Amino acid sequence: MKQIFQRSHIAIRWFFFLWLLAHTSDGEQRCSEFSSPKKITIFTDDLKYVKYPENRKQYRPDQLCDWWIEAEDDDDVITITVVSSSIEGRDVRSQCNKDYVNIFDVKDDSQVFLGRFCSRDQDLTFTSTGPKMVVRFMSDANFQYSGFEASFSAVPGGDDSDSDDDSDNVIHLAVTIPLAGLVVAIVMVFAIFVFRYQRRKAAARGALQERESERRPTSRQLASPRGAMGTSSSSDTRPFVMPDVPLPAYSRLETPRASLQVAMPSQGPHSVPFPRQERSQTPPPAYDAIAYGNPYSEPEGVPTTPPPYEEVVRGTQQALNYR
Repeated sequence: MKQIFQRSHIAIRWFFFLWLLAHTSDGEQRCSEFSSPKKITIFTDDLKYVKYPENRKQYRPDQLCDWWIEAEDDDDVITITVVSSSIEGRDVRSQCNKDYVNIFDVKDDSQVFLGRFCSRDQDLTFTSTGPKMVVRFMSDANFQYSGFEASFSAVPGGDDSDSDDDSDNVIHLAVTIPLAGLVVAIVMVFAIFVFRYQRRKAAARGALQERESERRPTSRQLASPRGAMGTSSSSDTRPFVMPDVPLPAYSRLETPRASLQVAMPSQGPHSVPFPRQERSQTPPPAYDAIAYGNPYSEPEGVPTTPPPYEEVVRGTQQALNYR
């Protein structure tokens, strides 16, 4: 009986020791699949895969596994693409704070965070700036899933970005050059239209001014009686010739019937208008009815010779015009 009690006491001690050891080790994160970090070297244009877990259906709790990926050529860059992912989901703030995978770029022996994925994320791509990159998987003790798989490759540094930039430049030029040519053509057509319109407008204005100048008398024409009547221009120096028109008889001229009143200029407040003179309503005698040439038979005041006929007609016309 005593031996049985001693054996049971020893068994209880071992149980508590193992339980304490197990709980103490659970608080530490480790990588149970391989010795972390795991170094992988990749050649140019080569394609490899990272899969975790490798031989299990689900990853273990409290895991911390690193993959150090390095390109064989120092001028290459590494690109990682998430193929599939089945990791514990996001928290209430939609962030990957439970189980997740972090991607780091290595610059001057320091790690620069590039991104993180978890849950069902896939088709995500991360590219380093140099030949080194770090992939880190972390899990807690709550839930476990089937893990993730990602592909990575090494390409010559700057080739993809340069080709993308070149293609963008080609597209930009292919779109910009036709548009610029169209704009220049529209501007040229508009400029030609405006130039022709202004030219026609100037020509029409010049023709109008020329016609008005031809119709309008010059100062020399206004100073000359012949120019005022339009019988000669300023450059016409020919003498005035009386037109050969038969003149009417002196007795056939129209005799003014209205009385003529001459208004003298005012000499002051007591000026008196010039009295009216009534004209005779009897027509004057005919031009050939007056006897000329006999001084004894002529009445007093009648000239011996008649005045020129033209002078008589011109005096009569001036009297009519004065009225």
